[in-house]
Amino acid sequence: MGEQLELTLPLKLTGRAALFLLPASTLKRARAQRGQFFIMGVDGSALTWNGRGKKPAWVAEYLNQGGQLADLDAHIHQP
Repeated sequence: MGEQLELTLPLKLTGRAALFLLPASTLKRARAQRGQFFIMGVDGSALTWNGRGKKPAWVAEYLNQGGQLADLDAHIHQP
């Protein structure tokens, strides 16, 4: 009686597509800063980097797997 439908969500969201994972307070602080804001959503949590200082391990791993830094840019300063 009835088959069970299994839905899978993408494990990784990048850039602007991952913004909904951020709390409103974090997004507000990020918009107040100058410069770029990089984000990756993994399994429902968000990893962020403001582009300053050493690249975090998650950014380096993404780039090593063939990703582009531009993919992680959240474009929060553009409408």
